Amino acid sequence: MTNNNLRIGFLLVLALALAVMLVFSSCGNDRHWDTDAPDNICGQEPCYEGPYEAPWVSAYHVGLEYLSPDDTSWTHDNRVLTSQNFLILSDASSDQAKIRMKNTAEAALIMIKEWFRIDSLDLGIVDLESKIQIYSACWENKGGPRAGRRGFVVYAYDSQIYLNSEWTQVHQTDTVEHECTHVVQFKLGGLFSRVWAWFTEGLAETVSGGVLTPISCWPEVVEWRQDPDHVNPISIQRLEQIPENVWGQHYPLFALAFRYLLDPRGQNRTIEDLKAMFADIGHGMGFEEAFELHMGLTLAHYESNFWAWMQAYLPPTCDGATRIDWNEPEWMREFEEPGSKF
Repeated sequence: MTNNNLRIGFLLVLALALAVMLVFSSCGNDRHWDTDAPDNICGQEPCYEGPYEAPWVSAYHVGLEYLSPDDTSWTHDNRVLTSQNFLILSDASSDQAKIRMKNTAEAALIMIKEWFRIDSLDLGIVDLESKIQIYSACWENKGGPRAGRRGFVVYAYDSQIYLNSEWTQVHQTDTVEHECTHVVQFKLGGLFSRVWAWFTEGLAETVSGGVLTPISCWPEVVEWRQDPDHVNPISIQRLEQIPENVWGQHYPLFALAFRYLLDPRGQNRTIEDLKAMFADIGHGMGFEEAFELHMGLTLAHYESNFWAWMQAYLPPTCDGATRIDWNEPEWMREFEEPGSKF
């Protein structure tokens, strides 16, 4: 074989290797960013190399604070979708899936702002860096949905967890509403480090309509209490107080405890009372003091009377005719109604 033939053979091998590298590189894989592909799934590696045209920006130009710079599992593709109130970033989600998440989040925030009677300025959303950040996670190592000071984590619409889980698909909107409510609470002054867990989770379940099925009648409470790991919800300051495997099982009781406070048949508090409580907490007041001042009773009194009050509050049977319908509750009156608690 001549030297020329060897040279040509080497160049062919090199060209083939480069072609393979391009095919398997996420940055060079057009399918990863194909917004017209309905079945597009998350890419394999987190990377993106411009260009950035509105509404897309580089994460490194936004001053992201939600991701930990010391945690390598929080790498992202550096292609952030911006919207009126949100920044959507991901480890490997497609443009199409990010746009879908943006639409879900914006609709959720409209509902939440109406519930609280606030606007984006009340939440301090005034520029790009103050927008709520959503990490739309493709990979399971992100640990599931949860909220932080600047934003929250949910599974991406094109993640395998979402595509393979009927429960996740059914409750994706509820989950976005739930986690976004946590962020709104924080922005109104209700710091997670001060507000007890049952109150924070009960509020989020109430606003979202319930990621988990709400308690609607007293026999459901009686059955729930049979489990020795189920405790009085008012005692839960931090979720770590209860076994992790029953965290979710407490959420319907957290929601019941919160709803009772705002129900005219219960403690008859208002949304304005709630916002004033968060504002006081944000200015340094402790949760126990703020709760008593704005909810009209002490936490100790609520805890000691909780089961008796719930028995009197809830229907005595679970027949359809007597069951409380939390989707159309009498206590959730129209915001515009004169004298409404909401």
